[in-house]
Amino acid sequence: MSNNPLDAARNGDVAYLKAHKDEAKTARTEDGSTALHASAESGFQECTRVVLEDCAKVKNNNGQTALMVATQNDHPGCVAVIAKEEHGMTDKRGRTALMLSFKNIGQLTYDVLVQYPDEVKRLLPE
Repeated sequence: MSNNPLDAARNGDVAYLKAHKDEAKTARTEDGSTALHASAESGFQECTRVVLEDCAKVKNNNGQTALMVATQNDHPGCVAVIAKEEHGMTDKRGRTALMLSFKNIGQLTYDVLVQYPDEVKRLLPE
């Protein structure tokens, strides 16, 4: 059993997250990551769904969204859950999750993100 929402998100403890939604809204790691970042990094889709509404569109101290974290860790299931909320957001260097997917060999992650035209438009010269 988990003892905080960040551990619950990292370990796939959906029951804990559902029982402690208010706590999950404000929980942050030292680098500013949320429970959504934690579930995205670990690849737990159901945990990602539970905390998405309360933690979407939050960047950690490195300027990364949970979508970027899911992309970098090649978790296409989590990418699919988060993409509708966070597609098009950029990190401190101006990169979107789609741009980051090129660095990874995650074809499934790329396939999810390329469905969002504003992501693709950022890659094209003006």
